[in-house]
Amino acid sequence: YSCAGAGGNGFGFRRTLASLSTAVHAKPAAAANDLGDDEDDDAAGWETVVGLELHVQVAANTKLFSGAERAYDARVNTNVAPFDAALPGALPSVNARSVELAARLGFALGGEVQAISSFDRKHYFYADLPHGYQITQQRQPVVLGGALDVFVPPPSKNAEAPPPRKLRIERLQLEMDTGKSTRAPGQGHTLVDLNRAGSTLIEIVTAPDLRSAEEA
Repeated sequence: YSCAGAGGNGFGFRRTLASLSTAVHAKPAAAANDLGDDEDDDAAGWETVVGLELHVQVAANTKLFSGAERAYDARVNTNVAPFDAALPGALPSVNARSVELAARLGFALGGEVQAISSFDRKHYFYADLPHGYQITQQRQPVVLGGALDVFVPPPSKNAEAPPPRKLRIERLQLEMDTGKSTRAPGQGHTLVDLNRAGSTLIEIVTAPDLRSAEEA
């Protein structure tokens, strides 16, 4: 049994179905729906399993598919190109600097930079997502593989630090960021700022290799 997010990643716990079934049927019928009666027995055999999905904003000067400036704290809705606003007829042009930085990150993590990668549409509705979809890389990401050592500090001053945990990287993919929605208190509406819309994100998807909240 596993409790995890999409793609097998996420924060959860796992246990074999056989042991879970045994734990349930070993209790009296009246307590079968309450496995928390004996915390020690219930905790035995469970393992924390953590995989991560990280979003890293790329320090390119312009956005992923437009020439609009990527500037933090600019005046509202001033860095918005026609494509960022999803205006009819506006076409994307990929930012070579964003692709370069994603490839460099892939090399740094020991991944395999792909000779061919492609973009896909992921459809969902946000008020600050003008296209009605996000452009991402579900099928052919820019980087596959890689790993990172995770170091956890010792539990106490005189204790020895645990050995590092190797966190496998499954994929790095480029994708568009959304805009920013701010709820106007007491006014019954939401304010939308598209300055961030279309900025480059690198999504880093890891294997479920971490075994504690401290490691995560």
